[in-house]
Amino acid sequence: MKRLTWVLMALSTVWAGQAIAGGVVGNVNLLLGSKHLDSTDWRIKGVNYDQQSEVGVLFDIADDSWPVSLAVDLVGSAVKKSPPSYDGTGSTVELDVGVRKIFNFPGSLLHPYVGGGLAFVTARYEEKVSSYYYASGNWHTQESGNGLWLNGGVYWSFWKHFNVGLDVRYSKANVTLYDYYGKAFKVDAGGKQAGLLMGYRW
Repeated sequence: MKRLTWVLMALSTVWAGQAIAGGVVGNVNLLLGSKHLDSTDWRIKGVNYDQQSEVGVLFDIADDSWPVSLAVDLVGSAVKKSPPSYDGTGSTVELDVGVRKIFNFPGSLLHPYVGGGLAFVTARYEEKVSSYYYASGNWHTQESGNGLWLNGGVYWSFWKHFNVGLDVRYSKANVTLYDYYGKAFKVDAGGKQAGLLMGYRW
């Protein structure tokens, strides 16, 4: 997962460099929002970890003659809860790779878009004790799975190069985690996501 992330980031850097030479258009946007996971899957030891804060980077690039853009989005989410005697954290990381169709209308600063593709998702749950009586209770479980993602939204471009807008997305990827005793339990590490975006367009 980490190796694939670094490879895609390197490719993104190369693409961005090519854009400077002209003939290539693209966007890089920061996403701030929330992710809503399956409430049954993410209820662990009686505590809900299904509503998580989210941050991400959305990247797309295309030759100006292409009908769609290549899209690479990296999105992470997490929530921390503190039941008696321990702190629990549920989190996910999504690497979404696919295509995005951006609609550009002459004379308009608004750009609606839709996209989708493959999702490479890592789910993690960890506990850290908050009482010395349970010092042996520190543990975590982390696994990855593959699935699909879809997104849509709209951004407004002002001063030609700066974006602000709204992004909504849905992803699904089943992941098998393990509890403190090694018993497997499955979770959907994807979910419904929504957030504000801001970034740069060239």
